[in-house]
Amino acid sequence: MSGKSQSKTQTQDKLHAHRQDQVLGAVRDGYTISRAAQVAGVTYGTVLGWRHDDPEFARRFDEAVIEGNGRLEDEAVRRAVEGVDRPVFGRVGQVGVVTEYSDRLLEFLMRGRIDKFKERRDVSLRTPDGGMTINQKMQSATPEEAAQLYRDFVSGDDSV
Repeated sequence: MSGKSQSKTQTQDKLHAHRQDQVLGAVRDGYTISRAAQVAGVTYGTVLGWRHDDPEFARRFDEAVIEGNGRLEDEAVRRAVEGVDRPVFGRVGQVGVVTEYSDRLLEFLMRGRIDKFKERRDVSLRTPDGGMTINQKMQSATPEEAAQLYRDFVSGDDSV
């Protein structure tokens, strides 16, 4: 390989690594894959390709997602528990601040963390012969059997 060609390849490799680092940084900051790709100047498909083709990038990406999720959760806790100061204006300009709390964020946090606040949906349908419920059958089924049970159930097959 000529020196010029090798130099071009090294420059491309550095740019590739830089763009991957930009994607990972944006994901760590809590951005979506689409936004992280924009930040790095690449497409969404490029990021998915890196994840598929590069196990090291995939590992680092998964770590960045965990860190980004933690940041988002920390910010939600801050807004729900500590609140956000909003300016209050009067005739003479700003006359003070009021701290606003997010009850909705607090609700989501509680549902995600505390069992007694989690939404529960339990659909237990017994088979006509009084046998196992659909849920019981699905839990013990292979993926192929589960898919067939689902198809039978939605088609109205009474033998499910």
